[in-house]
Amino acid sequence: MKSHKKEIITVAILMAAAVVIFAGILKPEATQTKKCSLIYIPKIRDNTNDFWTSVISGCKMAAEEYESDLEILAPDKEENIEEQNKLLKKAIEQKPDAILFSPSSMDASDELLKEAKEKGIRITYIDSYTKEKLQDLTVATDNVNAGRMLGEYARKLIDKDSKIAIVSHVKGVSTAVEREQGFREGLGDYADNIVDIVYCNSLYEKSYELAQELMRKYPDLELIAGMNEYSAVGVGIAQVFRNLWKMVKPATASGHGIDDDEPFSGIGRHAAIIFRERCAACRPGSRRTSRPRRSPPSRRASGGSRSSGRTKSCPARDRRCR
Repeated sequence: MKSHKKEIITVAILMAAAVVIFAGILKPEATQTKKCSLIYIPKIRDNTNDFWTSVISGCKMAAEEYESDLEILAPDKEENIEEQNKLLKKAIEQKPDAILFSPSSMDASDELLKEAKEKGIRITYIDSYTKEKLQDLTVATDNVNAGRMLGEYARKLIDKDSKIAIVSHVKGVSTAVEREQGFREGLGDYADNIVDIVYCNSLYEKSYELAQELMRKYPDLELIAGMNEYSAVGVGIAQVFRNLWKMVKPATASGHGIDDDEPFSGIGRHAAIIFRERCAACRPGSRRTSRPRRSPPSRRASGGSRSSGRTKSCPARDRRCR
């Protein structure tokens, strides 16, 4: 119930933000004389990510309420800045009334955004922004404060000698920069205990792998902070799997992150995806089977049972999955 309430609150906030966006970018006379054309270019369209799914849904619902035409153009990966700029160029060529944009870089899209402004296209930033102020409106989280809150919470879980690591999303993007800044502020003097910062490019599996590497590299690591949903979920999965398979003594590192409603919410859903991809024997429909293993002669002679040829058992015994 608690998680469900949080989802409702999140969607409500995003819906309110979408209404503000549409009210702010549309001229009153435009809404009365014609349907306005809008194009939204998020960092990614990913049905496994609650944040982006909610943002896109909120924009669609607001567009319907304001009787506007909305098109969604999105790259396949959040770090794919080149693809995002291609989509931005395509959007400019369509000459919409406004472009809603979630930049994956703080400066790589500046020239195209200037071109859009010169053509009279209104620009609204959602979630993140660029160094140069080219927008008419910005709707975003207070990322410094979000990071600070995470740092203050993390500080309560550790002591002055605890080692800390950060798994962030895309290096250089405004949300990553500001959340790390706030996290350090929240940690206070404990910020000196940060031993490593890595970037998962907003990929669940990469976050999972990076978290595993951090735990191996720093055996006495006590906390890993995820700076967005992808990183937080990946860190959580790595921790759960490590404890489950007991590769070493039960892990001491705990994982917490931004965009993660509950410490391990959503982990089961994404763990299944990563688990399946990491171990071929677990893939649905896989025909790879292990050969029947013959019992040693002594066992066969004494009437020992022979093992049957079952589908290759998995993960806990497969080092690729560890």
